[in-house]
Amino acid sequence: MFLLQWGQMGRAINREGTDWDGLYRMIKQKCDVFARLSSPLVDILTFGSTNEEDIEDLYDSLLVRNIGSTSVSKVLHVLNPRLFVPWDDNIRTNEKLRYRLYGKVQDVFVDSGRGYLEFLTAAKEEVTEALKEKAGPSILTSVVDQIIQNRLELKDGRLEPVYANKKTLAKLIDEYNWNKAWS
Repeated sequence: MFLLQWGQMGRAINREGTDWDGLYRMIKQKCDVFARLSSPLVDILTFGSTNEEDIEDLYDSLLVRNIGSTSVSKVLHVLNPRLFVPWDDNIRTNEKLRYRLYGKVQDVFVDSGRGYLEFLTAAKEEVTEALKEKAGPSILTSVVDQIIQNRLELKDGRLEPVYANKKTLAKLIDEYNWNKAWS
């Protein structure tokens, strides 16, 4: 039901032949991996090389018949909202986002576990840089700073004090990406 309501996923949910049982089996089979990544010490800003293989493995394992990369990223986000940032085709291939990966602009991320890991790494680098700069010229810098300091949420194109403290940083990154990619 969640995927159906989130992002107009009806076309994925209702597709004939979708392997929901396979997705369930893979999630159940990977419980130990989810447990390792669900540590309070692991989130979008703290994951590192010791988590990379697990992230790639989870992503690739959940790609079952008719359940593509957008749905997989959303399922991962639901299961661990502190670490996994949702993506879709428009975010994965959007030149407007201008994420840097290891200091180099990365406009397109490959649709794979490795590509998703690179996307998470680039998001981590961008937010880490924004938090270091705090008052720099970057839109992301000022948005992240305001959200953290004032518990603001982007609503109808404006920052307003609401319930941002209930959202994870990974979810705020998702909302930033969506607004930037779809504007």
